[in-house]
Amino acid sequence: MELTKWAQEKKMDPLLWSIQVSSALNSAGVSLPSVDLAHRLVSYTCFDNHVPLAWKLLEKAMAVRILPPLLALSLLSTRVLPHRHLHPAAYALYIDLLNRHAFSLSSHIHFPNYPKVMASIHHALRFSQLYSSHDPQPGLVLVHFLFTVVSQLLEASLDDEGLLQHKPRWIARFPDPDVDNMLIDASPNHTKDSLHRKNTALAIETISRFLHHKVTSRILSLVQRNM
Repeated sequence: MELTKWAQEKKMDPLLWSIQVSSALNSAGVSLPSVDLAHRLVSYTCFDNHVPLAWKLLEKAMAVRILPPLLALSLLSTRVLPHRHLHPAAYALYIDLLNRHAFSLSSHIHFPNYPKVMASIHHALRFSQLYSSHDPQPGLVLVHFLFTVVSQLLEASLDDEGLLQHKPRWIARFPDPDVDNMLIDASPNHTKDSLHRKNTALAIETISRFLHHKVTSRILSLVQRNM
């Protein structure tokens, strides 16, 4: 994290930063991708350090696999979606990261610490509460992850359009932090309204992609048939 703060101060290229972080972790004997780094970096970015370069560093860490992308997406969903009205730019960035990393499932499955990563996702998204599932079996967690991500996007879109009668369960499970301590976007209201509309359209497009992608559509179809 000291390297990350220094990189921000120096406006360092994200790729160079990722090389330095990877080297530091390897020297410390940390196996990559690092579960702990995912927790630290997402927490650092949302929302005390909600600035463009911090998001670029996070995206680069996901792209070069020094942290698990699916875990980072899970952690982001618990922070970004409940606060998408306060932070519409963060919601747009989350959807972009989702489109970049949630559809290459085979590459995630072949990570050396795949079981540990999936167990961390199981805990981060509280699947034991949401689905009464106490077995973080990697394949089952992957199915739950996909279904949860699509459900979150759908419920958020319906809620934003005033079409949801009850608040989504995941909002209740991730209560609002102290708003006074949050870095609220300083954009004019009309700009935020425009971002909200754009984000709803992006979310619906992403749902459509999940439903048409060869692998994710098959998984979601199996979930639907077994509900």
